[in-house]
Order: sequence, then C-alpha cells, then structure tokens
Amino acid sequence: MSTLKSATSRANGAKSHGPVTAEGKARSASNASTHGIFKSPFVLRNEQDALFLQLEAEFTEEWDPQGPTESALVDQMVICRWRLKRIWEAEAAAIDLQMDDDAAELARKYKSFDEACRTATAMKHLCDDSNFLTLLQRYDTSLSRQFDRALVRLRQLKRHRVPEPQPDQIDTKKLQNEPEPAPAEIAKLQNEPNAEPEPENANLQNEPKSTTQLQAVLNIEDARRLFGALGYELPKELA
Repeated sequence: MSTLKSATSRANGAKSHGPVTAEGKARSASNASTHGIFKSPFVLRNEQDALFLQLEAEFTEEWDPQGPTESALVDQMVICRWRLKRIWEAEAAAIDLQMDDDAAELARKYKSFDEACRTATAMKHLCDDSNFLTLLQRYDTSLSRQFDRALVRLRQLKRHRVPEPQPDQIDTKKLQNEPEPAPAEIAKLQNEPNAEPEPENANLQNEPKSTTQLQAVLNIEDARRLFGALGYELPKELA
C-alpha cells in the first residue's frame, strides 16, 4: 500500500465514530449474539442470550468473586440456575401440550371437568406413556444439589478471605475505641492552678546567712565569740 493510500485510510477511519442513534447502537450490540461470536454455550437457540448474561451479572455483583476458584463457583451457580429455569419451563410446557392433546377425549368422556382435572389427566398420561416428568425431576434434584454445594463452598472461601490491610480504617477504629476523659477529670484539669516557678535567688530555710549579713547584725567581738562557741574559726574577712 502506498503512502498516499495509507494516509487516506487513516483519515477516513478517524471520521468514523460508530453508531450514533439508539437503533444503530442496539444493532451493533446484538451483532456478537447474532453471529454467534460471544454467544454462551449454555444458551439454546430459542433462548435469549441477553437474559443469561443478565443472570451472570447479577450473581457476580452479589458475590463479588475474587480469584479463579470463586469465579468458577459463581459460574457453576449461574449455569445450574439457568438449567433449572429451563427444566421448570419445560415441565410447564409439557403439561400444557398434554392438556391440549387430552381436550377432545375429556370432552367426549365427561360432561364437565375443572382445570385441576385437566392438569391431573395430563400429568397421568405423561407418567404412563413416558418417563419425561421423572427425568425432569431427576435433573431438578441433581442441579439443585450442584447449586447448593457450590454455594456452600463459595461461602466458606469468602469467610476465610485474608482481609487487605487498610491503615486509614485501622487508625480510625483505634481513635474511635479510645476512651474519652471523664467530665470530672476535665474540670480538674481546667481548674488546676499553674505551678509558679521558684525565684532563682530564693534561700533555703536552713541555709546559713552569709558572713556579710552576719557582719551587719553582729559586731566583731560578738561574732568572734559566736564562732568560737560553735567551734569554728572566725572568717578572715572578720578577723
């Protein structure tokens, strides 16, 4: 491809933004299902793939699977639930068809009959002529057990999940659980007077006065006698 053709193709591709109208978007969204590209293998041709995808999305939102094991269990539950729904609908459809087949016979044999008689006759014929209802019941029981086992296992895995560390939440809980001071303690702290610092030049009670102060109170003779009586020598500055 030449450089000119490549540039032209890129320019034309940039002009396309896909479907704009609602009808166009709907057709585009259904292309995958129409052509069978992403169609689920568990959905029959006469079933709606969109309903299966909706069911899958609902289960995923409810259980929020983490990891391949939990995802597989959720998938198993979705498939069991989808097949159970199919069995229930098939059972109802089989009884309806049998009632239509029995209508002429009932009208010929009975003058009047109610809907319960029609249903009972249809179910009797289905059981006598084939094991269709028995087969559906067997499928129902098996799928219900599979669903319950997957549900139990999924709950066990969710219960033993390792919680991710969340420091912000941990700090918040710690602050929330920290006891608050009692009102009496708060009032005591508010009314407690501040301790005043002692002056640097404060004298101790038992500290003797300096010789200068003694000199101001006693004369030299009295001071000499006082120091002699105490067994001390008179300081040089007073000698």
